[in-house]
Amino acid sequence: MICQEAIWPRSRRRGLHGSQQGGISSFEPRTPSDRSPDDFSKRTGVYAASVGLWAMMYALKGSRVRRILNMALQLADGPGWTPMRYFLSFASDSPTPEHGRDLLSPGFVYVLPRDGFEQMPA
Repeated sequence: MICQEAIWPRSRRRGLHGSQQGGISSFEPRTPSDRSPDDFSKRTGVYAASVGLWAMMYALKGSRVRRILNMALQLADGPGWTPMRYFLSFASDSPTPEHGRDLLSPGFVYVLPRDGFEQMPA
């Protein structure tokens, strides 16, 4: 299994997985359709994150979403770091603009044991 998360604090013992499917009892590895420049994001696996925002993004992604862009940004600020900032974008399969809510669907977030997940390299 794969943990797609740059930082996973030691205190977190669970991974969060978002899905449109409810009632999943067994997770099967899948190959994602990913345009990220890194090889890690293209690997076959079950993905989970320590930050619930990422799991919710996949749980709520509607069937009309053609493309997802996302980013987490934290900048050096003197001796420390700025708060984490998140960017999420869903692109529609429609050529005409739509209201953002039209791209969302009901979804589910699963809490999985951290054991067996591999952390994404920084």
